[in-house]
Amino acid sequence: MIWPDEQEKNMWIKICGITRTEDAAFAVEAGASAIGLNFFRGSKRYVSADLAFSLAEAARQAFSEGRSSESGTLDIVGVFVNSSVDEVVQIAKAVELTAVQFHGDESIAAISQFHRQMPSMPIVRAMRVSIDRVNLCMAELDALCESIPLAACLLDAFVPGEFGGTGATVDGGVVQRYFSSERPRLILAGGLTADNVSAIVASSKPWGIDTASGVEESPGHKCSEKVRAFINAARGCEAQVSGRL
Repeated sequence: MIWPDEQEKNMWIKICGITRTEDAAFAVEAGASAIGLNFFRGSKRYVSADLAFSLAEAARQAFSEGRSSESGTLDIVGVFVNSSVDEVVQIAKAVELTAVQFHGDESIAAISQFHRQMPSMPIVRAMRVSIDRVNLCMAELDALCESIPLAACLLDAFVPGEFGGTGATVDGGVVQRYFSSERPRLILAGGLTADNVSAIVASSKPWGIDTASGVEESPGHKCSEKVRAFINAARGCEAQVSGRL
């Protein structure tokens, strides 16, 4: 579960950019902790609120039928890029999201306004970071944490003009800088695949991981073999991150 849970011992794994019901169901059946639904209209993985509800229902049904006996819950995370607060609130309620991820240039004031309107909704702040922007990003994150409680911070690679899903990886120096102070739990994104996730998790020790392009046939269309291989590889190295769970 995205909120801290003393009973949760597994690494949190999100398969993001889901656009098909069969992909939503398979990701959950394969062992994902969460699916991500992208509401940024400029994304190749954009989904409408109506489609998102169908995707969320497919994921929830797969969880209840195949994994309901497991501890923990399934997260349905909405990804937003510079949407109005009213739109985020409306979609969060309509789709029955369990967490909201702000992945754009949202101000502290806007995120705080959302928190006031939905105080029980977990918030993930995504930071698109490069080594030369790390100090600026960490200062912004720390200021946000003084205003509202964050469930987690997601670090993604900074690519000019892009808002995630690029396949670029996060510089290891950025992760070291992140852990230099007391900060929210870390979700690492950016170019993660079945081939590199074990090594990256071993060196970064995040609480959670997130992939989109790393498990796709084409943008928004997941490859079941890649999804399963990614989750199996990630689960295989969980012991290496026990200190961060």
